[in-house]
Amino acid sequence: MTAVRTRLSILVPIVALLAAPAAAQAYTERPYNPPVGSKWQIVSDSTATENRPGAGNREQRVQTRVDLSIDEKLPDGFFRVTYINRGVEVTGNTVAVKMVGDAYSAISNIPIRARLDKAGRPVEVENLAEVKAVMRGIVDKLVAKFESNPKVAAFMREMLQSLLVAEGRDAATAYLEELPQLAAVQNIGLSPGAVRRDTETTPSPVGGTTFKTVLTTRLDNYDDKTGAARFVRKREFEKDALREAVLDIVRKLAAAGDNKTITPEVLDMVKQINFSIEGETIYNVDDGMTVWIDDREFMAASVMGTTFTKQQKKTVAVRRQN
Repeated sequence: MTAVRTRLSILVPIVALLAAPAAAQAYTERPYNPPVGSKWQIVSDSTATENRPGAGNREQRVQTRVDLSIDEKLPDGFFRVTYINRGVEVTGNTVAVKMVGDAYSAISNIPIRARLDKAGRPVEVENLAEVKAVMRGIVDKLVAKFESNPKVAAFMREMLQSLLVAEGRDAATAYLEELPQLAAVQNIGLSPGAVRRDTETTPSPVGGTTFKTVLTTRLDNYDDKTGAARFVRKREFEKDALREAVLDIVRKLAAAGDNKTITPEVLDMVKQINFSIEGETIYNVDDGMTVWIDDREFMAASVMGTTFTKQQKKTVAVRRQN
């Protein structure tokens, strides 16, 4: 018995050690710190599919290519960069395909000199006056396509006006289109097991009403040796605010049309629409810099037994060029 007890006294702690869960691997977040002089290419591929019962499905695909150069790191830790849209291809059968293609093509090859904060978020366009001057010409050309219908032309100008009046950080976010999304998890400060919850307020594309988005972000996977990390962010839009935003758009469209009033029947139908928008984004970060994004969003709108759905998928790849 003594021998048995001796063997058990040795085996028990060994078995307990083997059965215990492995200790969590340490994780040290790498700061966003791309080398000065480095050049990067950002390639995005976005597709949208609309399921429209009784009216046929619609699809649109937008592929863009951007060059980003890290020109200088400033004493405050911010970065001076040059952002240039090098090309775009828009395909599909949506009503906006040609207009979107014309708009993107018009702003190609315009150097946008800007500053980014320590996390890589755009904070200022340093040549904003020059960029706005070009954009005014673009807006004028796009609006001119609707000159036969002045009311619709005015509506189009109102939708694009935000690009012409934006200042400071708002302008930087609008013109350096891909960088805000890439910066979303850079320097985020999340530790393993932690969850970050944020609320964002997004303006309606025609001004006026805003709607809220609830964001939940977590660190999904990481390798402390290589500095690689993967984050998952889920988002959900506030339904009532979405409905108000759609009502606002309907009112403005009615004002742009021949009939400036919305019938009670149309207004009641819009109020009955049940909206939902949910999305999820996966971010792959390498040594503090986001190098890959996989973004998915699903929208559904139901009214009077009919459901309209829209699915959007977007990938963004960042590759160093030198």
